[in-house]
Amino acid sequence: GVSRPRLARINSDGSLDTSFVHTGSGLNNFVTSLLLQSDGKVLVGGDFSSYNGVSAPRLARINSDGSLDTSFVQTGSGLNNIVNALSLQSDGKISVGGQFTAYDTQNAWHLKAFTPPNSISIGNLVNSAITQTSFTSTIGFHGDLNNNATFTLKWCNQTDNAGCTPANDATMSWVPATSTYSVNLSGFSNPNDPGDVLKLQIVVTDPDGVTGSPLNSTVTLAP
Repeated sequence: GVSRPRLARINSDGSLDTSFVHTGSGLNNFVTSLLLQSDGKVLVGGDFSSYNGVSAPRLARINSDGSLDTSFVQTGSGLNNIVNALSLQSDGKISVGGQFTAYDTQNAWHLKAFTPPNSISIGNLVNSAITQTSFTSTIGFHGDLNNNATFTLKWCNQTDNAGCTPANDATMSWVPATSTYSVNLSGFSNPNDPGDVLKLQIVVTDPDGVTGSPLNSTVTLAP
């Protein structure tokens, strides 16, 4: 027989779909639930801890060719017990039910919702109170964020958005107000452009470690 450890795809005539290939050891323990996404990827839940030797504690997403979707990564130790059920919500989040009681270091009694990668979008950057040392940016978000979300500010090349470097000297604070968040930046300096026009990039990461697409913007310093 053809090796397919705990996961295989079968053609409509009952034959093995050889285009869905394990490139290694596959899942190392039993599967309890499967969920097919509209993009052809498959969410897999069970009592396994790895896929092809890569850590995947009881939940993994598999590409349509059988490879592991490495953009779907659990935080820390992930789920601490068996996954029994999977459901895809209308907003793109993944609901997971099972015998687990924790997700990494957070309590998660038998139910957990995951935000899919790149589901956080950033837009409507409005800058005000711009000076040589601080400014306030109001940013619109789409995604499930709370007070555990983190922001990263980077300075970029003057002529394009390449070569962005972290602005480690900047401090940030924000207060949620419906779907709009105010990010206050202070105590920073711009290493890339000595003039009054700055290129910057803001990236937000939600508590599950999901990072949205970066927002690039140009700001002009006040005299």
